[in-house]
Amino acid sequence: MTNVIQLKDKLQFEGTALEIYSINDTPWMQSRDLAIALGYKDETSVRKLFDRNKDEFTSNMSQTVKLTASGNYKKTVRLFSPRGCHLIAIMAKTKMAKSFRKWVLDVLETYKQDVKPQQEITPPTFYAKTMLADGTDSEVATRNQAKHLIGKMNKMMEMMDHMEGHVCIMNSRLEEVEAKVRGLDSKIRVFAVDSDSLAKLDLVMGNTLEVVMRGKSYKDRIIKCLKEENAKLRQTVQVMTHNTAWATA
Repeated sequence: MTNVIQLKDKLQFEGTALEIYSINDTPWMQSRDLAIALGYKDETSVRKLFDRNKDEFTSNMSQTVKLTASGNYKKTVRLFSPRGCHLIAIMAKTKMAKSFRKWVLDVLETYKQDVKPQQEITPPTFYAKTMLADGTDSEVATRNQAKHLIGKMNKMMEMMDHMEGHVCIMNSRLEEVEAKVRGLDSKIRVFAVDSDSLAKLDLVMGNTLEVVMRGKSYKDRIIKCLKEENAKLRQTVQVMTHNTAWATA
């Protein structure tokens, strides 16, 4: 496991501030700052020098690590030890290369400083107590993230409860409709005198209910239709039977 700590102070090379990292009490430098010190426009040139000659570098001279940027974002960077910086400076053909090689041996290689943890690369743990690059307490940041997630979960639970309430209302209304249909069916069967009449009445009332249920004010329309069908049923039953008792609702 590579333990990388960003040192609290920067080193100066001919007026340029360079960030220094400590790995096993040895100062290391990012390829970005190394490129600036050598006079390159960006770190692309340093990367090309390394890629062309990577067989000359050991893990004690250069390695990639993940550093924590703002917002807990992890970025992968390449670091160089004093020996690695010196070798890159030998390969470089810039005007600053010669003076930088001397600076590496005189300043960087002998640099020692009390470490104040600002960035520490360790296996991720939920309750790790470290300081991020922007000075934020990682434990506080973790708590804020947890609170944000809990807030989202609570909102989702509220939405689910709201939806469950609507489902219960719909089920209740469906049960009411089913009960009314069963009541109508029982009333119709009171007027039936034989199986043939019962089949005809079921067909008539089934068609009536299907038409009525498509309307918005279905209660009033059902009552109206029932009154009309009740009158027809009375007439039908009176014709089919001589017993007037069957004609009373």
